[in-house]
Amino acid sequence: MIADLLEQISNVAISLGEQDFPDQVMQSNWLEYEPATALQILMAEERLSISLPDDYKEFLRVTNGFLSPRDSTEPTFDAIEKVGYLKDLDSQLIEIWSGHESLDDISQQLKKKYKNR
Repeated sequence: MIADLLEQISNVAISLGEQDFPDQVMQSNWLEYEPATALQILMAEERLSISLPDDYKEFLRVTNGFLSPRDSTEPTFDAIEKVGYLKDLDSQLIEIWSGHESLDDISQQLKKKYKNR
């Protein structure tokens, strides 16, 4: 099911011709990457000290990441090796939230919940 959906998204995005995709994408008609291996998924779970959701693991077994058109607000999915906690990936964002009273509770929860990771 996930593979079918990703194939449809790829086909539509490429057929619209609004973006200059790399040659490899144009030749394969596929926005995705090679699938993640079971070892890559296991290593990420160990690194993050969590068990990834089954549907995300299914996605990773289809593609280890997902391109979005350049200059787009569409979501992009990084390869499993780049997945991490927000505090590690963009600590400045948590600090920015800390400066706003309405968002301070969120930043405190993120700092507290993941401070040992």
